[in-house]
Amino acid sequence: ILSKKKKRLHAKIGNVIEELYKGNIDEQYEVLSDHFIKSENYQKGAEYSKMAGIAARKKSAFKDAAAHTKKSVYCLEKLPQNDAVQKKRIDARTTLSNYYLSLNYHVEAMEAVTPIVDLAKEIDYQKRLPRIFTATGTYSYMVEEDFLKASEELKEAVEISEKTGDVISSWFANYHLGVSLSLECEFENSLNCFTKALDLSIAAKNEIGAIVVKSTLAGLNYAFQGTIDLAFEMSKKTLNLAKESNDIFIKGTSLTFNGWVYYHKGLFDEAESYLLEAVNLAEKASQIGWGTWAALCLGNIYCERGDYEKARSFFDEGILILENGKILPSFIRVFKICAAKTKILKTDADINLKSLYNYARENKIKSFDGWISRLISEILMNLDGQNLSEAEDWIKKAIEIDEKRGLRWQLAMDHVAYSDLFKKNGDSAKAKENMNKAIEIFKECSADGWVEKYEKELAAM
Repeated sequence: ILSKKKKRLHAKIGNVIEELYKGNIDEQYEVLSDHFIKSENYQKGAEYSKMAGIAARKKSAFKDAAAHTKKSVYCLEKLPQNDAVQKKRIDARTTLSNYYLSLNYHVEAMEAVTPIVDLAKEIDYQKRLPRIFTATGTYSYMVEEDFLKASEELKEAVEISEKTGDVISSWFANYHLGVSLSLECEFENSLNCFTKALDLSIAAKNEIGAIVVKSTLAGLNYAFQGTIDLAFEMSKKTLNLAKESNDIFIKGTSLTFNGWVYYHKGLFDEAESYLLEAVNLAEKASQIGWGTWAALCLGNIYCERGDYEKARSFFDEGILILENGKILPSFIRVFKICAAKTKILKTDADINLKSLYNYARENKIKSFDGWISRLISEILMNLDGQNLSEAEDWIKKAIEIDEKRGLRWQLAMDHVAYSDLFKKNGDSAKAKENMNKAIEIFKECSADGWVEKYEKELAAM
């Protein structure tokens, strides 16, 4: 069929579908957008693609929502660029970035807004500036790991959205600012941001938003600080709500952080069950955020059990997910050091110490500093017995950092590692002293499973 005739046929089909299904047109958005784009009616193509995206988003199918919204952007950019079309173009691109943010596709979110940043600023488009600054802010910390720049951009997004009364943009900006500040160990400021996002969810009766905030707050703020009792109660309640929702996105988020909290509590079997389900849902939803945290935690659980092959497989999976998403290079380094630890524990000495030291130097996430130092210490003390002095330097560094930054659970793990080091050196008194310190801190954290585990080890010394 000749191209001109094809276009006429697509236009006729689109018009007939509109007429036939005007009572339930919402079921035809995707088909209509396809016909009108092929007929080169870009105005209708843009509108129906936008509506198809919204329909997909309501089902938490964010990848489909993004695909439809990309079509809307394509159509709008084919139209003559008057003021009204330019604003619609900004609207479409910021919506597209929002869908990508929900999937943790931060490079794509940035690419979505880059062409309209200057235009939005030039016309002072207050309605969309908060979402633009949220996209650039999350890119700053998730990709560039520039937390100062991220904080400035996200705070600007919060300020404008509060001034304009844009509840959704305010939620996103506060939520991401809360995540960023948690990674920086600014827990009080992080809690304020999460609380604002939670209040907005409650006021809007948005149960999904509330579950996401509470799950993340439990996992990245309370658990990081070592207030496991608060994290445990909050994550249990949100998981029950998430299960009732039957929403794959919400269940995945809640299962991930619930498993993360259960691991910090020392309840390994329950944590494993939740995390395996979270990994499965993350794959189905194309969501790279939950998958990485779940893979890291599963790797740690299997490492504790001595199943180093299985642990290594999850560490490698986490590396692959993050590298494909081009996000959090420091997180990738943590995974690589964890993978190196499994090799050493399997008595495979084929590792590059220089690269591990570089990972420590290159780390830009404050909450990982002590953790990385402890991992390197554990690798050195299990290497060949010739590196115990250097291992002690690294574990002392870990203790100093985690104590200074208020990472209590991590601090307890540091003292466990220090106890192991003294055992290798034959100093049983110092080994017991550090194990007692670890148990005391675990008790303060309400990490009951870890208390039980290490009280048995202490008794066996």
